[in-house]
Amino acid sequence: MSKDEASADAAALSSSSVGDASSSGGHTQLGISVVEAEEAMAMGARWGLEYRNKAPNAMTGVDSFLNLWMNPKRIRQRATLHVSSEGNINRVGMSGEHAADDLDPLHPSWTAAIEPRILPLVNVLAQEFGVVTYDSCEGHRSRNRPAARVGVLPRTHSEGDLLARAALRAVSNRISETPWTWAAFVSTLKCSDTGRRFVSIELRLDSSTFADRTTFFRLRGRAVELFASEMRRSLANIGDLESVKRPAGRRIRRA
Repeated sequence: MSKDEASADAAALSSSSVGDASSSGGHTQLGISVVEAEEAMAMGARWGLEYRNKAPNAMTGVDSFLNLWMNPKRIRQRATLHVSSEGNINRVGMSGEHAADDLDPLHPSWTAAIEPRILPLVNVLAQEFGVVTYDSCEGHRSRNRPAARVGVLPRTHSEGDLLARAALRAVSNRISETPWTWAAFVSTLKCSDTGRRFVSIELRLDSSTFADRTTFFRLRGRAVELFASEMRRSLANIGDLESVKRPAGRRIRRA
């Protein structure tokens, strides 16, 4: 990347957090809304990312979650965290797809709520660069096709452009000696409350890119750590995605 390109990216990011967001009734409308999947597909094509239909992919209170993200003035509810025998962290402590509390890095239970083998990547995205992560999984043995993944929500179109660029760079910078491949693709997340659909970007390490399942479970932690480093380099070359930093020493209110 040239110095001029880096400067342009940094300038774009300085306004990306709220630059093309709207406000309704004092509540900022963040996220990239689409009506049909074809819109997300077209956006992915513009970004150079494949579109994949993730069904079901839904979450309650997406608007509230986006507005709470890294806002120290918002009250954070106590989280309900239970761990299954396979390491799934959710509200019921069972394997499979179950509801889990949606937290941001300012929540006191942030680290405890994220499965440890995917935590390095989530922390690079969310804590270091302010990227909104709404979903993550380290991959579990009960799945037919286990995968480690992180789902992110661009708050604006300009932020989506830059996140996609960073993801493509990190995916393409595959370390030659590693026997695995990460993928980045576009999908949509449906808000269960409003029916509103948001464009999302997923970073995914599928077990099928390994020699076998045993190798995936043995090496997934290392694979996540290496890819987290690649994402850090890619995002650092582009700039800081979050203009509002955590105030030092600020206590978080909790209900």
